[in-house]
This record gives sequence, structure tokens and C-alpha cells, in this order.
Amino acid sequence: ALRRVLRAYARRNKVVGYCQGLNFIAGMMLLVLEEHQVFWLMVVLLEEVLPADYYARDLSGCNVDLRVFRDMLAKRQPKLWDHMSKAGLGPEVFCLEWFIALFSKTMPTETVLRVWDALFLEGYKIIFRIGLAVLQIYDKELLAITEAHELFAAVQGLGKRVVDADLLLKTAFGIQLKRTALDTLRDKHRAQVQAESTARNLRSHVQSA
Repeated sequence: ALRRVLRAYARRNKVVGYCQGLNFIAGMMLLVLEEHQVFWLMVVLLEEVLPADYYARDLSGCNVDLRVFRDMLAKRQPKLWDHMSKAGLGPEVFCLEWFIALFSKTMPTETVLRVWDALFLEGYKIIFRIGLAVLQIYDKELLAITEAHELFAAVQGLGKRVVDADLLLKTAFGIQLKRTALDTLRDKHRAQVQAESTARNLRSHVQSA
């Protein structure tokens, strides 16, 4: 069933095709829905709810959102961001898995389904709210960790430890986040990611010439 859904969607949307995180998303949906329902729900999710570049083949959309999340974390939880930065930990250590699988690879099923309800109702900004909420819930615990390797292990396991969906969503919806501010940050970082990609392609072309 999972393979059929993913193949069908890849045929429909050749820009996205297949992305590693989609198997976790479709697999979670198949726990509660029929195949045809999962297919059309993925259509809505990938073509209407999430930004168009979210699952681009080069993962540029996820790269953009990692940078956006970094900016948000630095502004909203500066002590924690400074603590993590000094340990050499960027958001890609834990956020990439959260974003690319929409938390389905890390959080308990009940929690993921609650988060997805909010995602379809509110739009993709809930992804950032949930990520910030997870860090806010464990803020004091993370700040108390002094060894870099212990902090690395702790942040990688954060999503798996969130079992209280009510607390998570209450915390997330208490975080003020305007869609216009999010779009502005995405535009800023999308331009940077595109410029870096162009520069890499140019260097590669020069080297191969």
C-alpha cells in the first residue's frame, strides 16, 4: 500500500517525485486512512499546505526552513541558542528529521496526529511553533548539560520524549508567530540558498571545464 501511494504521487508530481521523508508521512497516514484517501491528503499537504519548494529534489526548501528556524531560535531563546552554538550544534542536528518527516519519525503517533490536525488547520507555520515549543519545554534541562556530547545526544532525542500532546500544543499556540514574518524570513534565506547553489554549480562547471 505504501509503495503504491508513493509511486502514484511521484507520477502526479514530477517536481517532487520521491523524497525520503514521504514514506514516514504516508506510512503514518495509512494507519488511519485508506490508500486513495492518503493519496489525496498528500496532494493537499504537498501542493496547498506546505511551501512549493518544501520537498524539492535538492531539499532546498528544508534547507531554507532550517535557517529560518535558526533565526527564530536565536531571537526567541537566545540563551539556549548560545549554549547550543558553543557546543557546535546547529538546528540541522535535530530539526532536519523533524521537518522532513513532519515529526512522524520521532514523535508518538497520537502526538503526530494532533500536530498534523493543527498543520492542516493553521498551515505550515505550526511546524516552527512545534519545534520551538519542544525546545521551550526542555529549555532548562538542556541548559544544565555542560558536556557537548551529552547535549548532542539530548537534542537528538528530544522529539521522542514528547509524549504529552496537550502540553506541546498549548506551548506551541502560546508562541506568537505571524505568517508575514515567516514568509519574509523564508524569502531572505531562499535567496541565500539559491545564490549558494548557483555559486556551487558555477565552481563545478569551471572545475570540469
